[in-house]
Amino acid sequence: MSDEVPIDVYDPPSPTPEGLPASVHVEVAVLGACLLQEEAINDALEALVAEDFSLDSHQRIFRAISEMAETGNHCDTETVINELRRRKELDAIGGPAYLAFLTEGIPRNFNVSAYCAIIKQKAVLRQLMGIGHDLSVRASDQSEDPYALLEGVEDQLLTLAQSGQGGGFVTILDAVQEAGGIDPYVNQMCDPQKMTGLATGFVDLDAMLGGLQKKELIIVAARASMGKTSMGFNIAENVVTDDPAAVVAFFSIEMSKEGLFKRLIASMARVNARKAQEGWASRDDKIRMQSALIQIAERHLEIDDTSTISVSQMRARCRRLKQKLGRLDLVVIDYLQLVHVPRKYGNREQEVSSISRGLKALAKEIDAPVIALSQVGRGAEARGDKRPLLSDLRESGSQEQDADQVIFLYRDEYYRSADDENCERGVAEAIVAKNRNGSTGTRKLAYQAEFTRFSNLAVER
Repeated sequence: MSDEVPIDVYDPPSPTPEGLPASVHVEVAVLGACLLQEEAINDALEALVAEDFSLDSHQRIFRAISEMAETGNHCDTETVINELRRRKELDAIGGPAYLAFLTEGIPRNFNVSAYCAIIKQKAVLRQLMGIGHDLSVRASDQSEDPYALLEGVEDQLLTLAQSGQGGGFVTILDAVQEAGGIDPYVNQMCDPQKMTGLATGFVDLDAMLGGLQKKELIIVAARASMGKTSMGFNIAENVVTDDPAAVVAFFSIEMSKEGLFKRLIASMARVNARKAQEGWASRDDKIRMQSALIQIAERHLEIDDTSTISVSQMRARCRRLKQKLGRLDLVVIDYLQLVHVPRKYGNREQEVSSISRGLKALAKEIDAPVIALSQVGRGAEARGDKRPLLSDLRESGSQEQDADQVIFLYRDEYYRSADDENCERGVAEAIVAKNRNGSTGTRKLAYQAEFTRFSNLAVER
């Protein structure tokens, strides 16, 4: 028996989709192999879904084979005939004769994976044609916002592109080679000072986290007025200041970009934020703010202040930014509960859960850390110790589940009177309550309220 599949001898009775990319003969070969070989089923299930087949009859057959294999049932011509008969689909696929036809002339050994790749490629081409046709129709109608339409198409194209990117297993050798060899791979685990991720600029916090890791979601949560926005902005500032080529995307859903830019310049210049906002800055303040502006002006701190933005829109804009500038080092969202949810859910908890899952997916897609600022519920206010707990994450426990790190911000002076001698003024606590790949604990930072600025405690004192 030849190792080549003589697919030219096949003449399946189902019609070929006219005008659409398809390799019906290749589909016949793969389905026939699945009816004869268990190994072929494994190869096909890893690479394909039923919708990848061009013919309805082939989709029905592959769906039956898939579900039988998933439940541990043996698949051959007779068992699949019985399954299709049970589903009342046997006549729709051409009856028992068509299943028998699928196995005619199939060799015992051929490269099923290569044939599956052909089927997948044709399926992607058909979907591209479908997206293009749908885009043409909707654009011709002129009833939709063109930029919203564009973002929707970008989202579809990304999903389609990722559907053909197999994950699969990797060995430790693959990871070692990716790190550049054995020495670099081991060295990063033997140097406590070595940063494996993106530095936040807060030395003690970086030592605990090892920096912000690519593909990870970091939740920075606090009660109102604790400094969530300041923390997110200070980290963004530190990243672009430390590396002039770094690119940071900051989605400010709550504040306008004008307000944020003024706040950033005042913070960098160590100028009282309220004085700067109200126009009461002194001549010396002006000089320092001019210097800060020159320092930050050419950095790639990109701010989007769209007030109603969804995760999919963020994803589209991050992709465009990364394509335009060649890199994207960090994404900051201020804040999670304000992210727009296009579809309706049964309750608010489900909505917030969908947002946190989407942000985790965003981090993986853009291969960069994502910081999502989050509002803590009022539960902490009723306790004697008002430091937040994981159970206080507002409206959704899935934030804890989806996040790789959860960092709470707490300032004791917020709850103390001005003359309370037991209060440590100008100090904030960064409470690492969850750290998927490391330890948890509390690190102290300096907080200068007049500048709305966090910094390293030892430097400021």
